[in-house]
Amino acid sequence: MKSSDMPQPLLDEKFGRSFTCGIAGRKPGPGSGNRDFKCDPSRLAPRPARRHWAATGRFFPFLTVPERLPPDYNNLLLEQWQFDTRLKPIQGFPLYYGWIGAISDAHARVHRGLGLEIPVLSMHSDESDMVLDWRHIARWSRTLGSRVAVLAFPGGWHDLVLSRAPIREEVFSQLFSWAEQALVSPL
Repeated sequence: MKSSDMPQPLLDEKFGRSFTCGIAGRKPGPGSGNRDFKCDPSRLAPRPARRHWAATGRFFPFLTVPERLPPDYNNLLLEQWQFDTRLKPIQGFPLYYGWIGAISDAHARVHRGLGLEIPVLSMHSDESDMVLDWRHIARWSRTLGSRVAVLAFPGGWHDLVLSRAPIREEVFSQLFSWAEQALVSPL
Protein backbone atom coordinates (compact mmCIF):
# COMPACT_ATOMS: atom_id res chain seq x y z
CA MET A 1 0.00 0.00 0.00
CA LYS A 2 1.40 3.39 -0.94
CA SER A 3 1.54 6.04 1.77
CA SER A 4 -0.78 8.23 -0.30
CA ASP A 5 -3.43 5.48 -0.09
CA MET A 6 -3.26 5.29 3.70
CA PRO A 7 -5.44 7.35 6.02
CA GLN A 8 -3.65 10.54 6.94
CA PRO A 9 -3.29 11.54 10.59
CA LEU A 10 -5.64 14.31 11.53
CA LEU A 11 -4.73 16.90 14.12
CA ASP A 12 -8.20 18.25 14.60
CA GLU A 13 -10.44 18.51 17.61
CA LYS A 14 -13.51 18.16 15.43
CA PHE A 15 -14.12 14.64 16.73
CA GLY A 16 -16.91 13.93 14.29
CA ARG A 17 -15.14 14.97 11.10
CA SER A 18 -11.86 13.33 12.15
CA PHE A 19 -13.49 10.05 13.11
CA THR A 20 -15.82 9.96 10.15
CA CYS A 21 -12.88 10.28 7.76
CA GLY A 22 -10.24 8.50 9.81
CA ILE A 23 -12.29 5.53 10.96
CA ALA A 24 -13.62 4.89 7.50
CA GLY A 25 -10.02 4.84 6.29
CA ARG A 26 -10.57 7.79 3.98
CA LYS A 27 -8.99 11.16 3.73
CA PRO A 28 -11.26 14.19 4.17
CA GLY A 29 -12.64 15.31 0.84
CA PRO A 30 -11.96 18.67 -0.76
CA GLY A 31 -13.22 21.50 1.40
CA SER A 32 -13.92 19.28 4.41
CA GLY A 33 -11.67 21.45 6.53
CA ASN A 34 -14.05 24.37 5.99
CA ARG A 35 -16.95 22.72 7.75
CA ASP A 36 -17.61 23.24 11.42
CA PHE A 37 -19.16 20.05 12.86
CA LYS A 38 -19.26 21.04 16.50
CA CYS A 39 -22.13 19.06 17.83
CA ASP A 40 -22.58 15.81 19.68
CA PRO A 41 -25.95 14.48 18.46
CA SER A 42 -26.48 12.91 21.89
CA ARG A 43 -26.94 16.42 23.26
CA LEU A 44 -29.72 17.20 20.79
CA ALA A 45 -32.07 14.26 21.19
CA PRO A 46 -32.61 10.95 23.00
CA ARG A 47 -31.14 7.76 21.50
CA PRO A 48 -34.29 6.62 19.59
CA ALA A 49 -34.49 9.99 17.82
CA ARG A 50 -30.77 9.85 16.96
CA ARG A 51 -31.23 6.38 15.47
CA HIS A 52 -34.09 7.71 13.39
CA TRP A 53 -31.96 10.68 12.30
CA ALA A 54 -29.07 8.37 11.36
CA ALA A 55 -31.36 6.13 9.30
CA THR A 56 -32.91 9.17 7.62
CA GLY A 57 -29.44 10.42 6.77
CA ARG A 58 -28.67 7.30 4.77
CA PHE A 59 -31.47 8.16 2.35
CA PHE A 60 -31.64 11.95 2.68
CA PRO A 61 -28.09 13.04 3.62
CA PHE A 62 -28.63 16.73 2.95
CA LEU A 63 -31.84 17.05 4.94
CA THR A 64 -31.13 19.21 7.98
CA VAL A 65 -32.17 18.93 11.60
CA PRO A 66 -34.44 21.89 12.40
CA GLU A 67 -32.74 22.60 15.74
CA ARG A 68 -29.68 24.84 15.82
CA LEU A 69 -26.88 24.96 18.33
CA PRO A 70 -27.47 27.27 21.25
CA PRO A 71 -25.23 30.34 20.94
CA ASP A 72 -23.66 29.94 24.41
CA TYR A 73 -20.40 28.36 23.32
CA ASN A 74 -19.61 30.68 20.43
CA ASN A 75 -20.57 33.69 22.55
CA LEU A 76 -18.07 32.47 25.15
CA LEU A 77 -15.41 32.26 22.43
CA LEU A 78 -16.23 35.78 21.30
CA GLU A 79 -15.38 37.05 24.78
CA GLN A 80 -11.79 35.85 24.32
CA TRP A 81 -11.21 35.69 20.58
CA GLN A 82 -12.11 37.67 17.48
CA PHE A 83 -13.48 35.80 14.49
CA ASP A 84 -15.69 36.47 11.50
CA THR A 85 -19.18 35.27 12.41
CA ARG A 86 -20.00 34.98 8.73
CA LEU A 87 -17.44 32.18 8.54
CA LYS A 88 -18.29 30.74 11.96
CA PRO A 89 -21.94 31.56 12.66
CA ILE A 90 -22.92 31.99 16.30
CA GLN A 91 -25.44 29.14 16.07
CA GLY A 92 -23.19 26.98 13.90
CA PHE A 93 -23.88 25.53 10.50
CA PRO A 94 -26.83 23.31 9.63
CA LEU A 95 -26.69 19.83 11.10
CA TYR A 96 -27.22 17.32 8.30
CA TYR A 97 -28.90 13.97 8.85
CA GLY A 98 -26.23 12.39 6.62
CA TRP A 99 -23.55 13.62 9.02
CA ILE A 100 -25.42 12.07 11.95
CA GLY A 101 -25.57 8.78 10.02
CA ALA A 102 -21.81 8.90 9.29
CA ILE A 103 -21.02 9.65 12.92
CA SER A 104 -23.31 6.85 14.10
CA ASP A 105 -21.56 4.37 11.79
CA ALA A 106 -18.10 5.59 12.87
CA HIS A 107 -19.00 5.39 16.56
CA ALA A 108 -20.23 1.81 16.10
CA ARG A 109 -16.83 0.90 14.63
CA VAL A 110 -15.04 2.60 17.53
CA HIS A 111 -17.20 0.72 20.04
CA ARG A 112 -16.17 -2.58 18.42
CA GLY A 113 -12.50 -1.55 18.71
CA LEU A 114 -10.19 -0.53 15.93
CA GLY A 115 -6.91 -2.15 16.85
CA LEU A 116 -4.83 0.78 15.63
CA GLU A 117 -1.11 0.10 15.93
CA ILE A 118 -0.03 3.72 15.83
CA PRO A 119 0.32 6.23 18.66
CA VAL A 120 -2.97 8.01 19.32
CA LEU A 121 -3.53 11.07 21.47
CA SER A 122 -7.02 11.84 22.70
CA MET A 123 -7.58 15.02 24.69
CA HIS A 124 -10.77 16.13 26.34
CA SER A 125 -12.15 18.64 28.78
CA ASP A 126 -14.74 17.93 31.46
CA GLU A 127 -18.16 19.34 32.29
CA SER A 128 -16.87 22.66 30.90
CA ASP A 129 -17.27 21.28 27.35
CA MET A 130 -20.61 22.66 26.20
CA VAL A 131 -20.63 20.54 23.04
CA LEU A 132 -19.29 17.01 23.62
CA ASP A 133 -19.67 14.60 26.50
CA TRP A 134 -16.11 14.19 27.79
CA ARG A 135 -16.99 10.85 29.40
CA HIS A 136 -17.65 9.36 25.96
CA ILE A 137 -14.29 10.59 24.68
CA ALA A 138 -12.45 9.25 27.75
CA ARG A 139 -14.17 5.88 27.55
CA TRP A 140 -14.19 5.15 23.82
CA SER A 141 -10.78 6.58 22.99
CA ARG A 142 -9.28 3.57 24.72
CA THR A 143 -10.85 1.23 22.15
CA LEU A 144 -8.90 2.82 19.30
CA GLY A 145 -5.78 0.74 19.84
CA SER A 146 -3.09 -0.38 22.24
CA ARG A 147 -1.03 2.84 22.18
CA VAL A 148 -3.61 5.42 23.18
CA ALA A 149 -2.86 8.28 25.53
CA VAL A 150 -5.95 9.96 26.99
CA LEU A 151 -5.38 13.34 28.61
CA ALA A 152 -7.95 15.38 30.53
CA PHE A 153 -7.87 19.15 30.84
CA PRO A 154 -10.43 20.12 33.50
CA GLY A 155 -11.94 23.52 32.85
CA GLY A 156 -10.93 23.46 29.19
CA TRP A 157 -13.36 24.51 26.54
CA HIS A 158 -14.64 22.37 23.68
CA ASP A 159 -11.85 23.70 21.47
CA LEU A 160 -9.09 22.99 23.97
CA VAL A 161 -6.56 25.16 22.14
CA LEU A 162 -8.94 28.12 22.47
CA SER A 163 -9.31 27.71 26.24
CA ARG A 164 -8.12 30.36 28.65
CA ALA A 165 -4.32 30.87 28.65
CA PRO A 166 -3.26 28.55 31.53
CA ILE A 167 -5.21 25.59 30.15
CA ARG A 168 -4.24 26.36 26.55
CA GLU A 169 -0.55 26.43 27.52
CA GLU A 170 -0.88 23.06 29.27
CA VAL A 171 -2.70 21.61 26.25
CA PHE A 172 0.13 22.64 23.93
CA SER A 173 2.79 21.49 26.40
CA GLN A 174 1.20 18.03 26.66
CA LEU A 175 0.55 17.84 22.91
CA PHE A 176 4.16 18.63 22.00
CA SER A 177 5.50 16.31 24.69
CA TRP A 178 3.32 13.47 23.39
CA ALA A 179 4.30 14.18 19.76
CA GLU A 180 7.99 14.16 20.65
CA GLN A 181 7.61 10.81 22.40
CA ALA A 182 5.54 9.39 19.53
CA LEU A 183 8.28 10.38 17.06
CA VAL A 184 11.00 8.78 19.19
CA SER A 185 9.17 5.45 19.38
CA PRO A 186 6.53 5.50 16.60
CA LEU A 187 5.84 1.74 16.58
